[in-house]
Amino acid sequence: MAKRKDWKGEKLYRLTFRSFSHKSKTGRSYWLCLCDCGGNTIVDASNVRRGHIKSCGCLSREIRITHGMTGTPTYNGWSSMIQRCTNPDNPAYYRYGGRGIAVCSKWMRFEGFLDDMGERPENDLSLDRIDVDGDYCKKNCRWATAEEQARNIRARNHVTGVNGVQWYKPTNKYLARIRANKREICLGYFKDFFEAVCARKSAENQLWV
Repeated sequence: MAKRKDWKGEKLYRLTFRSFSHKSKTGRSYWLCLCDCGGNTIVDASNVRRGHIKSCGCLSREIRITHGMTGTPTYNGWSSMIQRCTNPDNPAYYRYGGRGIAVCSKWMRFEGFLDDMGERPENDLSLDRIDVDGDYCKKNCRWATAEEQARNIRARNHVTGVNGVQWYKPTNKYLARIRANKREICLGYFKDFFEAVCARKSAENQLWV
């Protein structure tokens, strides 16, 4: 069995590791940390290492006070983008961070993202990359409908190549599906490729945002 890393005395972000707390049933190591604000917190060491946890919670409170947009559609869209590209446990990671899609340094902070993209104009719009193989940055992103995103994909994939959409020979139709909450969901069978992609993109916007 691999030896547990000793984090004692190390500091990452606002947290200084003080002592080992416990190990979860899945093998994750939890440590007692002292935050720069003076608060104590028990955290998953791997989440601190990956940057998913940076404080005892005081940083999130400061951010909420700074821009007051936590929980809004714009903030949720930004948060989902970060998770897709940086969190290996996110169900969409394999399509984004897992294949090299990154977020530009400015957009790692919500304020930077908001400065470039502004608030989400309408509820039926979501963040779309113009070049689906490019990174998340100002020159490659826009607010777009599911239909616009589907057309963007279709222009590059006339027959196949879209994750979650495949030609299903027994029905002579396109099958659209998505994985969420650890289960596979069938979105339907479609004669038209564009309609199948729209169904997939709409499901992504509902289930992964």
